[in-house]
Amino acid sequence: MAKAKEQEQAVKKTVTFQIDEKVEKGFAQLSEDIGIPMDILLASMMTQAVRKQEVKLSSLDVNGFTPKEAAELLRRYKALQEARDAAAWEEMIRESGQNKIDKELEEYVAQ
Repeated sequence: MAKAKEQEQAVKKTVTFQIDEKVEKGFAQLSEDIGIPMDILLASMMTQAVRKQEVKLSSLDVNGFTPKEAAELLRRYKALQEARDAAAWEEMIRESGQNKIDKELEEYVAQ
């Protein structure tokens, strides 16, 4: 019986179907974003649907964000970090005195 099951799993089929171009491009982008080739992603989704006898449709991450939303949040986070770094630099300038920094810069440039 094990041999029959191995032979059954070894048989691969090619599936061809038509789909709207926008949907295909969107799925290709999704596939690229999550790092899984389209053919493997589709085969995995189909296998899971058959095993579980259900279809779940979601491209959300564990936090409930789409790939675009997650990328935007990361961009904003980095911008906040840069702003905090700039604020820290300005605070350091205030604490040490702008004149001292200007003088050190002038001495450095003069060299």
